[in-house]
Amino acid sequence: MKKVLSVLVVGGMLAVAACGPSEAEKKAAEQKKLDSIAAVEKTKLDSMAAIAAQAAQAAADAEAAVKEAKAELKDAKEDAKEAKEDAADAKRKAELQKTEVKKEAAVEKTGGKLINKTGGTQNGQEVKPEEKGGKLKNKMN
Repeated sequence: MKKVLSVLVVGGMLAVAACGPSEAEKKAAEQKKLDSIAAVEKTKLDSMAAIAAQAAQAAADAEAAVKEAKAELKDAKEDAKEAKEDAADAKRKAELQKTEVKKEAAVEKTGGKLINKTGGTQNGQEVKPEEKGGKLKNKMN
């Protein structure tokens, strides 16, 4: 009985070993493994493409920002130039007003006559030069 039982056990083991995966099952398992590797590679390539697209978009956004900053800088320079010109105009205007005030003060001091040391015309009237010993002098200088 022991011999029969031993033969049956050995025979069962051989039967189990012989009943392993068939050639088709082995090919299917290998194909599944290759498909899995291909899926991982495809996902990797898709991720790299997405990263490249994001980098390209970021570069385009940065370039647009640089162009916008340059345009704003140009506008700021033009505004500064206009402000400088406006300030110069205001300064000239203030100097003219100051000169006019001095002229008016001189006319008031002279009793309504404008005296010019060098002669010539002033306000459309002939003005004679004042001599050194005169009473009134031009206070505008």
